[in-house]
Amino acid sequence: MNFDQRLIRQMPLSELWNTTGVVSTINHGSRGRKAIIELLRRGLVWFMIANVGDKPSWIPLDMCYIWWKTEIRDRLIEPEDAAVWIRYDSFPGGYCYVAEEWENFDGIPIIVLTVWH
Repeated sequence: MNFDQRLIRQMPLSELWNTTGVVSTINHGSRGRKAIIELLRRGLVWFMIANVGDKPSWIPLDMCYIWWKTEIRDRLIEPEDAAVWIRYDSFPGGYCYVAEEWENFDGIPIIVLTVWH
């Protein structure tokens, strides 16, 4: 399989991949702001942006804190709010994210951010 061309076809995802192959198959469920902040306090976090029709977009580890502050934090939907109607235009840029934590083979946590728009 040519992983560098593989697109996200449907949600929810059953596995995660990058350009070289599968990196995770275990989803630990939804995470909110407090849980992600705690992971970031412990160390580096992989962020992966998931949008149907696109390739997975992996944020470089050395950019995880900057991405959290400038892109993710103000667009994150809390897990309990994901079940209610969301006004996308109330978020910067008219889109938001739902976060899930996945297990990574190298021990670094992965937060998958599904785009809602």
